[in-house]
Amino acid sequence: MTVRDENYFTEKYGLTRTHSDVLAAAKVVAPGRT
Repeated sequence: MTVRDENYFTEKYGLTRTHSDVLAAAKVVAPGRT
């Protein structure tokens, strides 16, 4: 897996940074179908 700078997609695609609450939830919620 390629490690990228945390601002990579923000700068490359002009996106806003991911909210800290979303990052925290991503560590708790398992990926996959609901």
